[in-house]
Amino acid sequence: LQRTIENFIYFLTIVSASAILISGIGLNNSLFSFLSSNQMKIAILKSLGLSSKNVKALYYIQMLTILFFCSLISYIFGLFLISLCDNILANFLKIRLKVEFKIFEFLVIQFFSMIIFLIFAKPALDTIDRIKVRNLFRNSNSNLSFNYNRKSLSEIVIFLLIFISAFCITNVKPIQTAFFFLFFLVIGCFYYYLSKFYILILDKIKNIHNLSLKMGIKNLYNYQNLNSMIIMTMGVGVTTLLFLGVLSSNINKELHSSIPRDAPDYFFLGIQKDEKNLFSKQIYEIDNQAKQQIVPIIAARIEAINDRPPKEFINKNNESFWFVDGERRISWFKVPPSNNQVIEGEWWNFDEKKKLKLSLDFKVAKDLNLKIGDSMRFNIYGNSVSGVITNFRKVDYKDLNINFAILFNPKYASNIPHEFMSTIKFKNEERVNLSELLNQLPNITYIKLSDYINKTKNFLNKMFIISIFLSGFVVAIGLVVVSNAMSVMGNLKVYQNLVFRLLGYERIGIIKLLLFESLIIFVPVICFSMFFALVLSYILITDFFNIEWYFSFKIPFLISGLFLIILVLTLLISNRKYLNLNIYSLLRNE
Repeated sequence: LQRTIENFIYFLTIVSASAILISGIGLNNSLFSFLSSNQMKIAILKSLGLSSKNVKALYYIQMLTILFFCSLISYIFGLFLISLCDNILANFLKIRLKVEFKIFEFLVIQFFSMIIFLIFAKPALDTIDRIKVRNLFRNSNSNLSFNYNRKSLSEIVIFLLIFISAFCITNVKPIQTAFFFLFFLVIGCFYYYLSKFYILILDKIKNIHNLSLKMGIKNLYNYQNLNSMIIMTMGVGVTTLLFLGVLSSNINKELHSSIPRDAPDYFFLGIQKDEKNLFSKQIYEIDNQAKQQIVPIIAARIEAINDRPPKEFINKNNESFWFVDGERRISWFKVPPSNNQVIEGEWWNFDEKKKLKLSLDFKVAKDLNLKIGDSMRFNIYGNSVSGVITNFRKVDYKDLNINFAILFNPKYASNIPHEFMSTIKFKNEERVNLSELLNQLPNITYIKLSDYINKTKNFLNKMFIISIFLSGFVVAIGLVVVSNAMSVMGNLKVYQNLVFRLLGYERIGIIKLLLFESLIIFVPVICFSMFFALVLSYILITDFFNIEWYFSFKIPFLISGLFLIILVLTLLISNRKYLNLNIYSLLRNE
């Protein structure tokens, strides 16, 4: 449960990081579109004597002022929204939130907003350098493109390092979070150079007879700088969405499987040898359909591993330090337990009375670097006993049934003084009355596990609902933001579409052209996005979350389908008003 909660907290971190990345992409695209449509205004400011530096300073002041007030309004609105939902949260999630304005929280939000703005807004604002005063005399707009030099790249890298460092330091898993950001920096560079190569290859294809497809490829080449940026932002955005979809499906599966359906209702401890039969009889009198398991149990302390005190070479930071810290409960079985598969070594089919053989949890052995044939010495009721490891088992403690990290061979262990423990699963737990059992066996201790299971189930179900809501919300926003990249391209092709209309190109032909362009961009982006999303999700889930990786085509297929639909709709909607314009507006140069 602790691991599940830690994974969920880290999952929320990944969701917030994804939201920040997507918001940065949206900021970049929106700002670029704004500057492209205001080229004439910028040219006028330059004609009045303002330098590019002055114009950029003007826009920086305006946008940072807007950013400050937007952050403040958003924070206050968030507090107001939480206060409105407080009763719902209290009834549904049993959570009461203390709503108050905290200056430190606001400053943290303002800091991250400012850094993200400087990272993603700077490339767009640097395009102001490429707007010339001579555009006023031509009464035309030039095609803006991103232009990176050594100085601008170094500034972006510095801001990026500040952002990643601050985000990782304030996180529960800083190394894993740094890896997440590093991965997306790498794939961002990959998509940028992929777009250059992809557009170059398409331009080399000459034997294309379909006019719409041929013009679509030509458009990609003519706007190759902008298309490279769009493919890069779309690639990072779609990879983030697919990754978030796969990650959330795995987290939700983990939340659902954390509490098994066949977990026992009760644990009974302290059953003595002469009480075993009476205990079993009493249980069946309470419920003749009850499922019970009774196993022997002893307490032992690990004194040495390979003749060395374990705490000399096992660090407290080791995930399996608990194994050597304090007493261990140990049992024995003639055959491997059904929920403990032997994955290495041999079971004691030929048991011996005078030799102690050991079976260990495979994960513990892996964490402690133990091997088959290693020795362990135990202190059992004041006596030192040594044994040899003969096999490793895969132990899944999440089933909440009887599980032991250490098992002894039964012929040797049965001679050790011991008592018994039992798990019981009743057919109808609500009708259970233990009063007669406790009267007959007053020394027995029991734990009603079902109470803890029900509370934990409710808690995990609420986490499950929250994770679905948050991931779905970010994916929905991400799809809109990524589609905005194509909207930018559509806005820049007003004159091109009017020229097509003037030359007699019908609306249906222009629509086909838009569809071909979207498919040409969509195919490589979605293929590589799927690959990167699966690789990153597999690494994080198996190595950082330490849970089993689960993949279903349903989530990636759904996100990919939604992305394609929104992509096409965005292109059609953003170009619809331009398709209906009067072609004489081109002749009047309006």
